[in-house]
Amino acid sequence: MARAWPDPPRPGPPTQRLHRVKPTERDRPARRRRQRTIQPARLGDRRRRNRHRAATRRWSTLSPSVATLDARESAGLSSAEFRACEARQSEGRGLPNADHRVALPTGERQYHIGLGPGELAEYILLPGDPDRTTRIASRLENIEFEKRHREFNSVTGTYRGTRVSVVSTGIGTDNVEITVAEILAITDRPTFVRVGSCGALQPEIALGDLVVSTGAVRLESTTSFFVHDGYPAIADYEAVLALIEAATRLGHRTHVGLTATAPGFFGAQGRPIPQLPIRYPDLAEEMARQRVMNFEMEASALLVLATLARCRAGVVCAVYAQRTTGAFVEGEAKDAAEAACVETGLEALLILAEMDRQKQAAGTDRWRPSLWNQS
Repeated sequence: MARAWPDPPRPGPPTQRLHRVKPTERDRPARRRRQRTIQPARLGDRRRRNRHRAATRRWSTLSPSVATLDARESAGLSSAEFRACEARQSEGRGLPNADHRVALPTGERQYHIGLGPGELAEYILLPGDPDRTTRIASRLENIEFEKRHREFNSVTGTYRGTRVSVVSTGIGTDNVEITVAEILAITDRPTFVRVGSCGALQPEIALGDLVVSTGAVRLESTTSFFVHDGYPAIADYEAVLALIEAATRLGHRTHVGLTATAPGFFGAQGRPIPQLPIRYPDLAEEMARQRVMNFEMEASALLVLATLARCRAGVVCAVYAQRTTGAFVEGEAKDAAEAACVETGLEALLILAEMDRQKQAAGTDRWRPSLWNQS
């Protein structure tokens, strides 16, 4: 016999949804009391809550002496070393959040450039090409040493009576970071002048001309690990004036303005690559509309790091490419452009050394044009 299932309930008439009215005292006794269900205790949750509260109380009452001890132990320092670090920070000579477990050995021979304290001069020329260092060395006298490790080719000697050094950085801002960081570890606030090559973005700039950078557009990302994205890369005004004066003395055609530092040579500068798509094919035109003078690949890192280290830094580049016409320098014209750039950089170091002597005689730390007339 088949089982008879009950018919489903028929839907009643639609009811109108009313606003809930708070019951009055008269209605309360008639309301049905809710049955309260007692939940079993969950001891695991209670233990976790108690442990969290206890830990919070312990950290909130932590004494400064215990915190200092933990910081010292985490840094791996002895009590004397930690007190010395605290003293440097209180005097403004240390960063408040610095990690003292650094991999950069200050005051020792450096890993990449292979140089130690005393081997570099106060005035340093920074070419990119290591072979350019060798060509610059032929202009120096009294060579003290020459050392080459990887792309870092270094030489120290004298140029017209002033002790100078030349250290090649290789290509790119990442190499500049290595070079500058290791130089700073074995010197005391040196002066940097970069001598490099570039591509011109303005039509009035000819092949073989020089461009002195007043600042750089940070298209690269190396400096973003040191400063905020809006931080400017500015050349030191003394270095800019010295480079302009040097180029004028030597009779080289020079342009002054902003530089764009790119993280690469092809796609990063808007150059087309047949086998690869590029994201910003109009980058060169956009930079030109913003009155940027040239493209290169190192300036912004040098300028930012030098500013942070309170050092002077300037940049002069020889124009090897004209991006508006597609022309590229070759042969003897290229050699002449490099020679003009190197001569300007060396002359600028001599001018900066003279500026330092004038500042010392006047008892000031800022050079001004009137000091030149007093010398």
